[in-house]
Amino acid sequence: MIRLNPVIADDDPALQLYQDAIANQWKSITLIGEAPFTGVDGSTQRLIVDVLSPLLCAEQGSVLQVATLLPRFLQAGKPTPELFLASMMLDEARHVEVLWRLLSAASPAGDGRADVFWQAQPLVLPEEEVQAAALLTAEAMGRGVCYDLLAKRFENTSLQGVLIKLKEEELRHVAFGVSGVGDGGAALGHLLEQTPAHDRVPGPAEVWAKLGITVQQRRESEARLLDEATRAACGYPLTKST
Repeated sequence: MIRLNPVIADDDPALQLYQDAIANQWKSITLIGEAPFTGVDGSTQRLIVDVLSPLLCAEQGSVLQVATLLPRFLQAGKPTPELFLASMMLDEARHVEVLWRLLSAASPAGDGRADVFWQAQPLVLPEEEVQAAALLTAEAMGRGVCYDLLAKRFENTSLQGVLIKLKEEELRHVAFGVSGVGDGGAALGHLLEQTPAHDRVPGPAEVWAKLGITVQQRRESEARLLDEATRAACGYPLTKST
């Protein structure tokens, strides 16, 4: 059902998050530049590829998931989640581009790794829109944790800036899920309780271990991101990098 005269309240969390997304768009090439791995040695660069490859798959899957979820809110007559999901699709498409550029720079000759992950299928979203939004944002939490930890691991390198930007956008996506789309965030909270944080983080566990990132660090990162997302869902501004 498309409403010709929808009710849109300025204090709607979904609308505020949509407006935040519109105000904070950016070009990937501006942050990545021509030498994204400056300051990163070859062996560590190989580990980064091992982490970014499944993230690329996860981001591409998210684009497809948002595309299937958006019309459900449209048909349900919920205009502000529809607006936010449109901005989220743009964010996720940019994430795909960023990871593609980083992987291309890391292995310009190509080693087939990313091609394998591209063949993976995204999770099928539940029919009910609130449950579907909860699953979508739980996956965004996992990706946000990845970017948060990688940004800290590669502090003071050319990679840090773009990783922080990716984390900030996933944080906004999580805030949308926390805002609840009508259920007070209960569906998302239930999903987060059911699945351990380290199981939601894309990438081989042994690679994270080689990067020196522990399961405890992943849990702590998720707790931080969830706290900030909850504040954003209540109307507080999201923290931005400078």
